[in-house]
Amino acid sequence: MIRQYITIGPIIIMLVAAVLSWPVIVQAQPVRDRLMGDVEIRTGTDYSVIEVAFTFPVRYVRHFPLGVSKETRIQLEPIAINPQDLDALSNRESMSPRADNPAHATEVLYEGDVAGGPYLTVLFDQPVRYEVKQGDDYRSILVLVHREEVAVMPMPAVEDERSRQLQLEARDAMAAGTFSRAIQIYTKLADHSDPVVAQFAQELLGLARERNGQLAHAKAEYQRYLERYPDGDGAERVAQRLTELRTGRVRADGTPAADSATWQSDFYGGISQFYDREVSTKDEADSVVDRSSLDTNLDLTWRLQNDAFDIRTVVIGGHERDFLEDGDDETRINSLYLDLNAKHAKIYSRFGRQSKSNGGVLGRFDGGLLGFHLTPQFAINLIGGFPVISSSQGLETDKYFYGVNFDLGTFADHWDLNTYFIQQEADGLTDRQAVGGELRFTHRRGSFFTLIDYDIHHSELNTALFSGNLILENRTIINLSANYRKSPVLTTSNALIGQTVSSLDDLLTVYSETEIEQMAKDRCADSKTATLSITHPLTDKVQIAADVTWSKLESTEASAGVEAFEGTDDEFYYALQLIGSSLIKEGDLASLGVRYADTTRYDTYSGYLNTRFPLSDQWRINPKLSVDYREHKYEDEEQWGLRPSLRIEYRLKRNLRFEIEGGYEWKNETISNLDEETRGYFLIVGYRWDF
Repeated sequence: MIRQYITIGPIIIMLVAAVLSWPVIVQAQPVRDRLMGDVEIRTGTDYSVIEVAFTFPVRYVRHFPLGVSKETRIQLEPIAINPQDLDALSNRESMSPRADNPAHATEVLYEGDVAGGPYLTVLFDQPVRYEVKQGDDYRSILVLVHREEVAVMPMPAVEDERSRQLQLEARDAMAAGTFSRAIQIYTKLADHSDPVVAQFAQELLGLARERNGQLAHAKAEYQRYLERYPDGDGAERVAQRLTELRTGRVRADGTPAADSATWQSDFYGGISQFYDREVSTKDEADSVVDRSSLDTNLDLTWRLQNDAFDIRTVVIGGHERDFLEDGDDETRINSLYLDLNAKHAKIYSRFGRQSKSNGGVLGRFDGGLLGFHLTPQFAINLIGGFPVISSSQGLETDKYFYGVNFDLGTFADHWDLNTYFIQQEADGLTDRQAVGGELRFTHRRGSFFTLIDYDIHHSELNTALFSGNLILENRTIINLSANYRKSPVLTTSNALIGQTVSSLDDLLTVYSETEIEQMAKDRCADSKTATLSITHPLTDKVQIAADVTWSKLESTEASAGVEAFEGTDDEFYYALQLIGSSLIKEGDLASLGVRYADTTRYDTYSGYLNTRFPLSDQWRINPKLSVDYREHKYEDEEQWGLRPSLRIEYRLKRNLRFEIEGGYEWKNETISNLDEETRGYFLIVGYRWDF
């Protein structure tokens, strides 16, 4: 991290650089975007918050271990992800926070290549007590690391035994997260005859209500404390908490406010290189190298800020060197954009190649976003640009979009709403004209997210989804999601699927506009899914989790020389897993799971074991094993698969990490008594350096 104080000159340089880089943006060959966005750490009075942002909506499912640990693994569920980013779900991404961060975090890791995942893993340099929450925008996950020196204050001495027992019971309730019980006790103690006990209880009553998600009540309790005890020992702490709740912001402890005329500069990022080799052999034939490549990735952020402005330039890209004879090298520019945020004017903007998953935008695009905060609870956003669909696409002006969306909230401490209108044109035709919105509710005991997208031009419902969870007093988590969507998303451009021409202009020479729009509808299938999952802690070290998913994909219609796509029957997926921590060695993690899939043509049975052992602060090993069996329901066909692997990680320094992973793959497929055996191995070795 480079930190210095500068003048206005670099701002001009950044603006000029952004303009000059625009041809690079539109001419490069971008592929999928990174899934993890920013990782921000900020500090409040009682805890530090690690906010991990994603480029698509995600739902918190469960996390482990519970309580105090040097590592947390958080299971996620993508709610709605852009089709071009689906392959990226199985990737691994990592970021290293600054060495002096108050949350003691050393690494934030997205693991999409783990059975039962994807997972978000956060590592710490010491055992911490933490909570995990769904982000209010449903595009982020929050890890709240408690500052025990503030949260657990010494109890004042009290003479009567009953009051002492109540104090102990309330403290245990706070530690266990049963805040409703703590609220009951502190309400009684706030009227205690001993003023020291009453003052202590009044402060913690506000804290208990805050952690229980009752923010309006917490404000009232903090205000009551300041009125009763303006010179109390906790007056400064309480005033700070009250300010944070009123402004919705969390301060950075110990960081003085920057002078409006003085600029602070941060330059940070990371570089990684990984060599990937895969070799396979079928029966007795010679071995074949299926993959041999070196993947280099770079992400850079330059941030300038003072009391009035926050300006940031982000570059994310990479290069893949393919060593196979028929392989092609590939250069990527995933993101390249400039953020401009005028804090006092409440104006924010972003220009360049970027991804967006709300406001009706379908994913990555080259363009701009301009937003205005008219009031603390109301913002208007203008957006426009050119969709980026293909990895070889430059600036395609034949297709463009523009729209407006409104952010409303937070209302009643828990409710947020976004509503939008968006218009997309392609070759002079209306490609998409949609209205919709999101409604979000977040609370410590549960949250939900809903999304509706309706195309008023095509008179079709594109998307309707619900995702929510409920956290019970005994720490049982119940998740429910239901999803209806057009697959792919309905646009007039879908009429090109299966055609020999590449533009709607060419189709117009053969078909009418009405016929083209009907062809587009014929290419879309109705996709429906629903999932119920339950997680329950058996002990402080072991959890059990069960998931059931139903899905159905309807058939498409045949038209314009394109055959119909056959849909599926009702398909069911069942999963059961045991999750443990610190079972053999302090800090270890293990998950053992079984899965069964009852699909249209196959019955599939799977089992997996995924473990992680910290040998020391520098060394970790990650043995994994998966076994699969698949049987065709109507034909004489079955398949066995086995995949053991081992990953070894070594951290030379806090910001320099080396990894090596190797594994063996075996598959035996039998069709009509004819066996085909495939054996192979894979090897991934590389490093990541964060600076």
